Amino acid sequence: MTKFSKPLPYYVVSNAKGEMNLYRPDTNEVLSDVDPALGSNTELIMLFMSGRIDDLGLTSFGYKAGAATREDGFVKKTFKSPDPNKPDVVVVYENYLPIYCEYTAQDGRLMSKKYLSDYKTYGRFVLPQRVTDITYGVKRDSSIVRTIYSSVKVDVDDPNFDFQIPADAKPMKLEAPAQ
Repeated sequence: MTKFSKPLPYYVVSNAKGEMNLYRPDTNEVLSDVDPALGSNTELIMLFMSGRIDDLGLTSFGYKAGAATREDGFVKKTFKSPDPNKPDVVVVYENYLPIYCEYTAQDGRLMSKKYLSDYKTYGRFVLPQRVTDITYGVKRDSSIVRTIYSSVKVDVDDPNFDFQIPADAKPMKLEAPAQ
């Protein structure tokens, strides 16, 4: 379970099967979806907690590691999917931690970038406190989402760990179709 407080309060509850529920307590609405890409085992926090940062979970989606090069103190690794419709991925590391990731379509078009920064140690793992995702649209402007992780709790009792989406939550109605 991940609790977000800004820009709107919401909870994301997911499992390893890719069953994901996004709950908004202010409206008592829930959005549900099932997709392996939404599984808890591929969430960024889980990847860091389980020590799977060497490929950012890409191999669980069938990606294979390609070339690895060193440049100005950084290590750059490429990943390619056997599916020709999936993008190529480049991950850049500094001090063994991923700091940048980009997805490039097969036609050479940049699809998205991810910047990871402000790392902090929590017990047995390191987690970036700031993640900035930039997604480039085909026929529209890009979108930028910045996630700031704060109040991370590890190995403690907290009532949020027992959070359950209320049974009377209404299905969320999306105002406009995604484009």
